[in-house]
Amino acid sequence: MQKRLIVNLLLLLAVSILTIVFIKNDDKNEEKTKIALVSAIDSNSIHYISIQRQSSPDIIFQRVENNWFITSPFRARAKKSRLKSILQILKSRSFTQIQIDKTLLTPYQLDPANITLHLGSHEFLFGTTEPLNDKRYLKFNNVIHLINDSLFHQLHQSPMFFVSTKLVPEQEIISSIKHNQYNIARRNNTWAISPSINNNANHNYIGTLVDTWQLTNARHVQKYKNEEAKSQIIIKYESGNIAKFDVISTLPELILARTDLSLQYHLNKDMVAQLLVGQIEANPAEN
Repeated sequence: MQKRLIVNLLLLLAVSILTIVFIKNDDKNEEKTKIALVSAIDSNSIHYISIQRQSSPDIIFQRVENNWFITSPFRARAKKSRLKSILQILKSRSFTQIQIDKTLLTPYQLDPANITLHLGSHEFLFGTTEPLNDKRYLKFNNVIHLINDSLFHQLHQSPMFFVSTKLVPEQEIISSIKHNQYNIARRNNTWAISPSINNNANHNYIGTLVDTWQLTNARHVQKYKNEEAKSQIIIKYESGNIAKFDVISTLPELILARTDLSLQYHLNKDMVAQLLVGQIEANPAEN
């Protein structure tokens, strides 16, 4: 009886040891998989990005301090989230690494590449997808990586896809808003409107309108279509910069144009009451 107990204990000990060894080996394999990245490049070191497509004009971005700008085929503020997605390619997981000679790039559609992405001085070539799991071949330096296919289709979008949808740049702070005969400005640390209108349009409501301008993103942005303006909104910033928005339409949607940027911003029609100063009388604040 005692001998059987000892045997069982030894067997249990052996199973436990094997289990621990298996788990440790599995953890090591998983760790090795996790550290297989496309590159070790720090995204903060990148100040220049270009996207080259075979049948479309190149798109070029330049970083100034913490802000990205489209510099070609036109000039505009770039949407930060779009550029962040592009830069994530630097630390993308590489599921397979293939050391390959340049003469063998054609089967992967890397000579010529479908898309060539330059991040600073670093060149990334996007090829075809692997048929079994739809992961995409990406060449960086002398290695072909197999990566998740999340960025390729974004890089095929038009330049307008990358334009910032924010009405007011993140680095700017509004100091006044003028629309038609109304002017909103800060006086003694509170927002005031002149000429004054009904008492329902209190300081909180006016402040909310300014905050809405400061934070709002358009649904989408298009190239300016040279349409006649119904009125104009002039926004001054604490930096001294001035932005002029032409009100092109309020129905069926609100369209605001920046003619100096050749852009127009499309917003839902309910934003009319939240952004146009002349609508305050029609939309009094709750008591």
